[in-house]
Amino acid sequence: MGNATKFNQDLGHTDHETHSLASMRALDLCAGVILVILFFPSMVLLALTTMAFNKGRGFRQVSKVTQDGHFVTVLNFHASNRSDSSGFFNRFMVNSRLAKLPEIFNVVTGELSLFNPAYAKPALFFI
Repeated sequence: MGNATKFNQDLGHTDHETHSLASMRALDLCAGVILVILFFPSMVLLALTTMAFNKGRGFRQVSKVTQDGHFVTVLNFHASNRSDSSGFFNRFMVNSRLAKLPEIFNVVTGELSLFNPAYAKPALFFI
């Protein structure tokens, strides 16, 4: 019995679930790499614009909880809800969900998935 099979059995995964997880990870990796290649120029432009509107702050770290309870730190574009001149740009970034575009890198690294259920905010678990 291979180490990977034993590890997955220790986690309670059957062989079918293990193959399903592996194929889902491969799909995440392929789709994530394609999305990074397609959106990288846009992400650079958005990062520079965000830094211009938010006085040098381009990114922020956000903690998320995955479906199986693990914490993941993801990068988002810094888009605060201030009422100054950058308010329109920040509202646009949040409402269009472009602020979450850097999370594609977490998909490529395997911390998040494009096809699994969404994560929850940690505040929901620590009320």
